[in-house]
Amino acid sequence: MSTERSLCRVLLLVSVAACSDPYVIMHEEFIQHDQDAERFIGGSCEEVKDGLATGSGAAGSEFDYSISHTGRPDGVVVVVSSSSGKSLTELFYSQDFLLSGKKDVVKVRLSPDDELRLKSWGGTECEPIRDP
Repeated sequence: MSTERSLCRVLLLVSVAACSDPYVIMHEEFIQHDQDAERFIGGSCEEVKDGLATGSGAAGSEFDYSISHTGRPDGVVVVVSSSSGKSLTELFYSQDFLLSGKKDVVKVRLSPDDELRLKSWGGTECEPIRDP
């Protein structure tokens, strides 16, 4: 038995997720300003690991918000925050959801005139995010 396989068996006793295949969360961001047509702003693909915190967003642009991803043993917590740091919405995606191929769409009011549409899904590797 290889050393790696032995280590994996020991870790299995400590944490079931320790030796599982890695997985990712991907998202695309769309903004609708007032009655204008919705437009694609960007997106990202982030690895999900327990305790790993990553982020994205449009800070410094005309639409000022941030999106953080914090890995947990059973999935990932996604928080959309305003430029002042106020949490606008908090979501949880389980590992099962992220590996299911399903997509989730959430709308978040950024201001009286601006709405963010966040489309999230997962997988075992990053897929191309379209360019704005």
